[in-house]
Order: sequence, then structure tokens, then C-alpha cells
Amino acid sequence: MRGEGPKDEISTLATRRTPDTQHPIAALIVLAKAERHSESRLVALGRSTTIGRSVRSSSQFCALDDPLVSRAHARIEQVNGHRFELIDLGSRNGSVVDGVIVSPRAQLQDGSVIFLGSHLAMFRFLAEADVPILRDEIVSSFGGFRTSSYRMARVVRRLRRLAARSDDALIIESHEGDGEQLVRALHAVARQAPIVSVDCRALAARGPSESVQQLRRDVTRSAGGTLFLAQAHALARNMSSGIVECLRGLRRPDCRRGSRTNARLILSVAHHGLTDPELEGLVHLFPDPLWLPRLCDRKEDIPMVVQDVLRTAPVSNMAFQALQALMLYHWSGGVRELVSALQDAADRARGEEGIRAEHLPARILEAGEAATAGFRRSSHSPASASLDFLGRQIAREHALSPAETEVLLLAAQGRTSKEIANHASKSIKTVDEYWSRIYAKIGVRNQRDVLVMLLKRAIDDSRSPS
Repeated sequence: MRGEGPKDEISTLATRRTPDTQHPIAALIVLAKAERHSESRLVALGRSTTIGRSVRSSSQFCALDDPLVSRAHARIEQVNGHRFELIDLGSRNGSVVDGVIVSPRAQLQDGSVIFLGSHLAMFRFLAEADVPILRDEIVSSFGGFRTSSYRMARVVRRLRRLAARSDDALIIESHEGDGEQLVRALHAVARQAPIVSVDCRALAARGPSESVQQLRRDVTRSAGGTLFLAQAHALARNMSSGIVECLRGLRRPDCRRGSRTNARLILSVAHHGLTDPELEGLVHLFPDPLWLPRLCDRKEDIPMVVQDVLRTAPVSNMAFQALQALMLYHWSGGVRELVSALQDAADRARGEEGIRAEHLPARILEAGEAATAGFRRSSHSPASASLDFLGRQIAREHALSPAETEVLLLAAQGRTSKEIANHASKSIKTVDEYWSRIYAKIGVRNQRDVLVMLLKRAIDDSRSPS
């Protein structure tokens, strides 16, 4: 039943606050065990939280049922009020942060991947508003879809509301292939009639006249169900008034039959697809588009994708090193790239106990080695972790939006506006608009002033006593 789960830890996280209410809430998301299916859970982090195998009632202890985890394995401590470190407590099997063995401590950043025994966890800073949303979604399923990402939890929360409004249309901006599972989940929750899925790339290849005729047939077949136009941006070069009029007919009474087609219309477009002038005729039909975060921005969901693929694969387990490599890879190809890599690895591992690191594509292993090397170069400097935390603090103080906060944090990492645009899948013009809003809210004139503000606060904090 929805809402059931490890309520003791989750409810603690929802209510605990640091003395300074401007601070985000630090949390550890325990995602999975490397070699078997398991449920995710949230663990609140105080100033000092011990992680180990012993079961204790204290809220300052995170218990992991794992023979590879020592009784007192590691401790996460808050340092100077703005940084967190993981300290290995002499554990038998060690602790790994972002692919590097901890000896004896490592700085934690938002999104740091932690391996303890055979358990995988992720360190996150959560906004107060995101806590109850993630609290609910992490223990429930939406049409078979589950998430442990606070970014995706926001999306699922909105889809839950949309499911109750049967005629609302929706346009989704996502990486190619990433939105299909959510569309099918929404249909499973809200609809009884079949879903009709249309590949718009194939539709566009038919030519304007034949495309309209085929689309009209699809509209008829989708009556009472869902009409899903996948990769609708492919229609940009073949857009006609007939296509727009055909889809608009789903949103108004059918004059000939005196009734509605009663089908939910859902379109998916690639990132930046909503700004394509050729799609303007379609986009205006959807007043409130939905943006799906990329897989690289919600790596908490990688173990769930792995579990889904392994349920039907010739092998059912994955080794520690293989899962670690998946978590360190950038996944520019989204969920589709991950599923393809897993299916190929499972075929190579056929007849063996499970997927090992050597079964994965070479590009994934090489990227993991590069990420590990980069982390080693920066692991002794707390600057990046401190600026990330302080950037979030400034964002909360000045009521920056999530998009403006992301731009600020990427700039704190030393990225240019062009690099920020590429990372966030936005146009440079859009990033510049975010900067204008940031300047107005914070009261500065340019990016240099913003970074100077961050550095001055970091210096002041480093001088203050622990």
C-alpha cells in the first residue's frame, strides 16, 4: 500500500532541520545491494552519523544488513557546518567514494557515490520542499515506475495529479527514449483502453499527405486510451496544418458524432525541441510542458534500471565492480544507452554467475578510470564541496529557482556559459536569461561578482572555528 516503508528513518529526515534553516538537508540514499534486488531508503544525516552492521535505535546510526559491512564501518561527519566527510573506521572491507578507496577520510559532494560492503548509497543535499515528495515516491510505485531521485520524484508527483484529469494533454521534453516508460506508467494508472504508440520518425518519412491520413487512423484507434507520439520533433521538417488540425481535434468535441474522442494526447520531443520554430504549431497546444531530468542527473535510478533489465536477462546478478563502473559513467545516451549496455553485458556473461566489469563495454570502464583519476587529483581539496554547499545556501537565501540554482552551482565549478548550456541542455540565450535573474535577485552586476561572493564566504567559513 502506498506510504508503507521504513518510516522511522524517512520521517526523521522530513522533520530534522539544522540550526540554520537556510541550510539544505543532508541525506544518504541507500540505493541497493550490488548482487541482489533491494529497496531504497532515506537516512537522515546529523552532525555525525555512524554506518555499520549493528542495529541500534539511535537516530545517529545507519544500520546495513550486510556481512561485508563491519559493526562500525564508517562515519559521516559535518565539517565547519558546510562540508561533509566520510571517515572509514578501520573496516575490514573498506569504503569507496566516487571510485576511490577512503584512507582514512574523503570529502563528500552532492551526488557522491558511496560503496560500503556490497551496499551502494548516494550522498545528497535536499531542499526542504523536496523531502516529503521523495519520501512518498521512494516507497511507492507509479504504474510500475519507481524512483529514488528527488528530481524525478517531482516529475512523478506531477504525473500523479495529471492521472486524475483524464483529458489533459502533455508534451514531454526528454532524452531520446527516456520518456516512454513514464508514459506507459501514466497510461497504466489512468486508462483502460489500449495505448497507441507512434514513431514520428517513421511517420515523417511518409510525406505530408500520407502522414495526415495515418495519423487520423491512429487517432481513431486511440479512442478512450492514449495516443503517444514519440520523438515528435521528427515532424518539424514535415509539419503541415493537417497534422496540427488532426491533433487539435483530440482537444475539442467531435462535431460529426457529438462526442469527444476521449483520448489522452502525449508527445515527446528531444531536449531543445520545444524551442524549434517548426514545432510552434504543436507546442502551443500544450500550455505546461514537462521536462525529464537526464539519467546523468539522476544516477540514483541506475540500480532500478539494472534490476528491471536483469529480471529478463540470462543472468540475474551484477558484481560490485560492474555496478561501480555504471555509477561513474556519464550516460550521455540516457536510459536507452544504459539498457543497451546491460543487455550486451548480460549476453557476454551468459552461463556465468553474473555480470562482471569485463563484460561491460570498454568505453564505460575507461570513463570510470578517468573519473577516478580526476577525483584523486582533487580529493584533498575541500574547495569544490564547500562552494557547492555555499552556492546552495546563497540560492536559498535569495529564493533562486531550481534552474537558476543549477546555473549558479555549475558556474561555481568554473564552467563557462557555453559549458553550462551544454551540461543543462539549454541554449546560451536561456542561460543568459537565468544570469540576469540571478543578478537581480542577489544584487550583483556580473558573474565575477557572484564568484567573488562565493569565495569570500568560503574564506570566512574556513577561518571560523569548527
